Amino acid sequence: MEETVRRRVMIVEDQRDMEEFYREIFSTMGFDVVAVARDGRSAIETYFSLDPRPDLVIMDHRLPGISGLQAAQSILEKDPKAPIVIVTADEEGLWESTVRGVPAIKKPAVFEKIIKAVMRSVPGAPAEIAGTAGESPLAEIFQPHRLYLIPEESPDAGMNVFLHLLSHGYKGLLFTRRNPEELKKMYPLEGVPLVWFSTLPSEMYETVTPFKIQHLLLLLQESLRSAHPTVAYMEGFEFFITNIPFDRILNIIQVLRDRVTRSENMILKKEFEVVEPDRILKALKKRV
Repeated sequence: MEETVRRRVMIVEDQRDMEEFYREIFSTMGFDVVAVARDGRSAIETYFSLDPRPDLVIMDHRLPGISGLQAAQSILEKDPKAPIVIVTADEEGLWESTVRGVPAIKKPAVFEKIIKAVMRSVPGAPAEIAGTAGESPLAEIFQPHRLYLIPEESPDAGMNVFLHLLSHGYKGLLFTRRNPEELKKMYPLEGVPLVWFSTLPSEMYETVTPFKIQHLLLLLQESLRSAHPTVAYMEGFEFFITNIPFDRILNIIQVLRDRVTRSENMILKKEFEVVEPDRILKALKKRV
């Protein structure tokens, strides 16, 4: 009889009750706890002392000494494929971790479900959990390092593409004019950083206002620095076109793209590859 291979997890947590909670949860998921660290610096030392390296590192954001995110970044500098997940109690920590290319989940959480979802975007995740970009029927349409424009009245096809690529191992960043809370009720967006196009700041979500549109570029830049395949989806960009001079819109886009032009109906198309929604639907239907 073939022996079941159990995955290995390292826990970085300074609270013993939380450590026991993790042990119980991961045991039911087929993980063996192979190491525990109580602070960020010992987490770095412990990780590199393990041979073989763990399949997952679950690391609390708030730790004595350096933070969990700082420790994670130190590890990732030497081992870019380190499968680290940050656990944080606040939105700021969630956002800070995710835009820096480190998967994060927010407390409290149902870890059996969320860890599996997060593992899809963790480099080196087991094949049975994480799909790959190459398996997607959309791979023939959407190529890395390009900008695409999907012309549609409601963002149905665009959102389908975004969610589909997330399910195939991509990390994601979603910009939206719609209320993020309503979106989270409609779509499986747990752990995906959402940026709200809004006239007012929000305590719960990162926002981009018409007066600070340059912030959009900074967020994109941080997100796309990750070596892991990343998709950024933007819906409701017309919010800016109707609120600020179009020349400024062009200037912002020029930073994102070297060359851009304006068509008669003010849609930015040059250097964007236009993908019709019907083409997306046909590609998705090919999957058996």
